[in-house]
Amino acid sequence: MDFLKKEAFASFRYRDFNFFIFAKVLVTAAVQMQAVAIGWQIYDITGDPLALGLTGLAEAIPAISVALYGGYIADRVKRKFILQCATLVLALASATLIVFSHLGNDIPIAAFYVVIFTIGVARGFYGPAQFALMSQLTDRKHYTNAAAWNSTLWQLAAVTGPAIGGLIVGFAGYEVTYITIASLLVTALLLFTQIGTHDIAAVDREEGMWESITKGWRFVYNQKMILGALLLDMLAVLFGGATALLPMFADKILAVGPQGLGFYAPRRVLGLFL
Repeated sequence: MDFLKKEAFASFRYRDFNFFIFAKVLVTAAVQMQAVAIGWQIYDITGDPLALGLTGLAEAIPAISVALYGGYIADRVKRKFILQCATLVLALASATLIVFSHLGNDIPIAAFYVVIFTIGVARGFYGPAQFALMSQLTDRKHYTNAAAWNSTLWQLAAVTGPAIGGLIVGFAGYEVTYITIASLLVTALLLFTQIGTHDIAAVDREEGMWESITKGWRFVYNQKMILGALLLDMLAVLFGGATALLPMFADKILAVGPQGLGFYAPRRVLGLFL
């Protein structure tokens, strides 16, 4: 494959990076499809905007709460193993949603929030592990290229995932949508298993979790450029949460149904900058 000889595709010369990046694309697309399907289904069942707001809260609280602990674990446990476990949990969550959809509207809405909470926990561990693992999959000289492809393909999956999810919900229903999502996640899990073993950097095993996290906070605070970027991103995420109400707007105001919701949902992912 001659195109791999070009520097623009340098990171794809690494076998493990290929498995990783395509698995990540599948996970990203699946999670975004899942967000559209769950949001529309909860609104379909309840018709209540407050119920939509609670979906974002049910996922954000565990994801934020375990993120720092997830980073601590990613420094001490094989990142590949963490990704496999997190992806498996996401797949099991989709399998649970398949059962919910098959049973119809008799499932209490609280059961959906439990599944969403579980998804948030899994994503809290998945995020730090995948960022840390990516840095190990190419030579240092090709890391910038790998990061560029990682960002580009993530954006592509984050935009196309909701659109595809909305179309499947609209034309085939919830059950088929969740089956598709579960299939993508199982495929991603198989791809993650193909990644070779990469040793993690030596760390002080006697250092406590809070001591380690405090060091991280201190480092970020002293790096003003990093601190500013993180604060800007955090504010965009916190005040962009109104996008959880998109199913209501798609139904009551735009009258586009789940098919149209899928095309509006990327704003939820990209912070309303589209």
